[in-house]
Amino acid sequence: MPDELHGLFQFVGDGDGDGSDAGSDAGSDLFAPAPKARHTIEWDWTAPLTSRGGVLPPVLADPDAVLQTKRGATQLVHAANALFMDGKDAQALDLCTRVLQHPAAGATLHREVGDMAARCCLRLGEPARALALFEASPAPHGSDAGFPFLHAQLLAANHRFVDAVHTALRYLALRGQDPVGMRHVAEIVDAWLAHGSTASADAADAADVDAPATTSARIMPRPDLLARFALRVLERAQHVSALSRLSIGHPSVLAARRGAHMDRACVACAQRLARRAGLPDPAAPDAARVALFTDAELAVLFDRRHLGLPDAAQQAAVVHQLQLRPGAHDDGDGDEGDGSAARQLSG
Repeated sequence: MPDELHGLFQFVGDGDGDGSDAGSDAGSDLFAPAPKARHTIEWDWTAPLTSRGGVLPPVLADPDAVLQTKRGATQLVHAANALFMDGKDAQALDLCTRVLQHPAAGATLHREVGDMAARCCLRLGEPARALALFEASPAPHGSDAGFPFLHAQLLAANHRFVDAVHTALRYLALRGQDPVGMRHVAEIVDAWLAHGSTASADAADAADVDAPATTSARIMPRPDLLARFALRVLERAQHVSALSRLSIGHPSVLAARRGAHMDRACVACAQRLARRAGLPDPAAPDAARVALFTDAELAVLFDRRHLGLPDAAQQAAVVHQLQLRPGAHDDGDGDEGDGSAARQLSG
């Protein structure tokens, strides 16, 4: 009988070429499953825990050798994350730098590592390097709100306050009902007033009246308007925070603590702003609400010596977002930014 059964070739024999099937067994069958290897469990192994309880991947002995493997970049990123969460910023920054220099790092990985490297530099007291690393990373596509939030922090740390306010306002255009983002705008203005000038990326000559707002180094003539703007933003932040807690129905203890922390931070920032601008203490028992802005005051607030928003669409978006003018209030508190306000603020 031929050895072709059902269209399949049947190979038999022990491979000595004599055609004999006396030595055939299951091990010589090409279609037999391979025997499974036994794995032993190392019961004495313990995970290398960090001081905060995280597991540190064991790749720190030779990072360069690990980086040359197939998934080496991803392993280094995991190790850098663990070190960053453990507060070891110098070691995390070293791993991030190695990954950023690796040619195989894609745009997504490059952006994630650049974000972490910038935060490490910021905590290590190197704001200029942090901003350079962050801006070297590719910008995200779509409406990634975390990108402008951190960018505004880095710009403010480098005394580029006009750019920082613009970037923070773009974040609010994406996350319109975020009280933390509103407080962030006020804190940037507070740092701006403490610095005492409109220092920005490239300081221009104070006599150059045609220079753009982001390059102005002129002393602001109306710091009280900036302080009132920030105080109004803080009022909105506290109002939105209170509404968000009421919408929960039965807020948890954690939500109540977060709300109390938000209130304390807003009050502290408001008191600093009032002292810098010579305004009454907003935390006093008989303190009145922050006065809204007239059209003439808004024109001064938005000029190049202050916020530097000359475009009418951008001004309207900010006024509506933060309800700066009488009559700008809506029946509710609006929805989260849908991107239209972000497009207006970005010009």
